[in-house]
Amino acid sequence: MKNGYLKILVNIAILLVILVVLDIMVGFAGEKCMLWINKAPHDGDAALTNYDLNAASPDVAILGSSTAICHYDPEIIHDSLYYYTGKEYDVFNMGMSAQRLAYEYCALGSLVDRKVPKIVIIDVWASYLSEGFQDIS
Repeated sequence: MKNGYLKILVNIAILLVILVVLDIMVGFAGEKCMLWINKAPHDGDAALTNYDLNAASPDVAILGSSTAICHYDPEIIHDSLYYYTGKEYDVFNMGMSAQRLAYEYCALGSLVDRKVPKIVIIDVWASYLSEGFQDIS
């Protein structure tokens, strides 16, 4: 009778060890997959938006719509700032096509949560101040 209980306890212990090892292996594999997914090359507006909202932390941030993307060259601004101040500034264009003040507000808010930029350049059209907002009262 004692021998039967001992076999059952040994089988349960073996099963628990197998489950723990499997859990560790699945967790390790899942973690590696997530790292691979986050490092995988992305392109397009979705990837840029993800980077803007979750990772960018420049000294100089450029915000705006497509006019900001097309008209503000971070390298030229970087070189000009270095020429006139003698200091290195990390400049990043966070502009996004077809966006208005609401996007710029979100992008700036998420940026400030990570790092407060020294300079913020916001490309704003007069129509931005009246379009795209609804009265929520």
